[in-house]
Amino acid sequence: MARKTKEDAEKTRLGIMDAALTLFDLKGYSRTTLGDIADEAGVSRGAIYWHFQGKEDILAQCCDWVKGTIDDRRFKLTDSEPHTWETVLKALHSYLALLETNTRYARLYRVLKYKVEYTDEMHSFLTSQKLNTEEGIANVTEVFAALAEAGELKPGLDPRLCGISLVSFTWGIVEMWILDKSIMGLTKDGYPLLEMHIDTMKG
Repeated sequence: MARKTKEDAEKTRLGIMDAALTLFDLKGYSRTTLGDIADEAGVSRGAIYWHFQGKEDILAQCCDWVKGTIDDRRFKLTDSEPHTWETVLKALHSYLALLETNTRYARLYRVLKYKVEYTDEMHSFLTSQKLNTEEGIANVTEVFAALAEAGELKPGLDPRLCGISLVSFTWGIVEMWILDKSIMGLTKDGYPLLEMHIDTMKG
């Protein structure tokens, strides 16, 4: 019985986040109220406060929930793999391919980029997002440092700047695709674009 209760509670929590993400996308974060989310999810406001501290907490947990489905493939190369250009491209291709089929992640990205007004009350949320970005860049920088040590990186290039460049370039591709999918295909055009960018850094 206890297990069933936990399963029901988790189902309710996920339902609230799914409803919130839908409304944030449709109405914008600031115009969406907890009452709206409760109505969309078919729960009471009390149920929302049982699982979340407030609207900012819902958004933060949405990020953890959605990104948790793809982060293992997002610029992360396992320690057992040699750091080669092939493994870098493999990780990037996996990221774009999964993103193209993960509509919930695309919605989250659109919300974070275009539907949230980052006021002072969002300070803690922004801080956590910055930490995630710094961690991602550090991960990619480590890969580029290994490539430089192996003589695979073009002489004179800074591994940290290469990492920032690759992350920024990839984000740009994703952002353009999310803004207007008629401009380009995420994998169809994203793959060759990434390969062209990486070619400029190869030794």
